[in-house]
Amino acid sequence: MVTRTVVFVEDARGQAVDQILYCESKELSVADVGMPYGLREVLEKHDAGEIEIVLFVVDLALPGFHAEKFFDVGSVDDKSGFDAGWIVLEKILRPEDQQCRYGNIPAVILTHLELTSKAKARLNAMNERNQALGRPLVRYLQKWGTSSFLPTWAKEFEAIIDELIARLDNSHG
Repeated sequence: MVTRTVVFVEDARGQAVDQILYCESKELSVADVGMPYGLREVLEKHDAGEIEIVLFVVDLALPGFHAEKFFDVGSVDDKSGFDAGWIVLEKILRPEDQQCRYGNIPAVILTHLELTSKAKARLNAMNERNQALGRPLVRYLQKWGTSSFLPTWAKEFEAIIDELIARLDNSHG
């Protein structure tokens, strides 16, 4: 059986350690890719049938993540890295191309960044396109809170994973 894999596109693993551990506790393999070559390698394994990517979890702020060096994403004007997650989503995982190889794999934005009105418009446009093409919508969770209680966004993430596993089990079982 091919390993079900959740891909975290996150440059600071410590920012997602609880979510990674939750995925692993649910018997999902985790590929933690902080650089574009790591993303390219995991996508190649998926394409070769070595793993089954079942979810992408993407941070928006990825300083130093220069996708244009490893992927054909065209000209990129993102010296700060704060658009790198959007570039991964819009150019690699959810491009306008109807034949996108990864378009049917669910994706979640998990970031500390609050969406600006421009970012909300980007996400809405992407999801309108996803809906028109019959693809899963990209969900957005903003990480916040430092209390000792499990924050709402973390509960929502766990619910996404639980729903994903139930759907996968029903479609494969």
